[in-house]
Amino acid sequence: MDIVKKLRERSQRWSSAGWGNSDVFDAAADEIERLREALKGLLQCPAIADGNHNEPAWYDPETAMAEKKARAALKGDE
Repeated sequence: MDIVKKLRERSQRWSSAGWGNSDVFDAAADEIERLREALKGLLQCPAIADGNHNEPAWYDPETAMAEKKARAALKGDE
């Protein structure tokens, strides 16, 4: 099950049980969703999305590793 879904379910359980502030679960889920969207946006950059990694002068080993980590994180392979 996706972590965002788990957090949203936990938030609802806490709220319905009257266990106090469940906002932290929703805030965490919102942040994960924002970060995922940011990673997806970066990976859609033309130089990365097209697989044309040798042309841009900025595409160095550190950038290649960042791309690899971003793709793994979105797949859940981190």
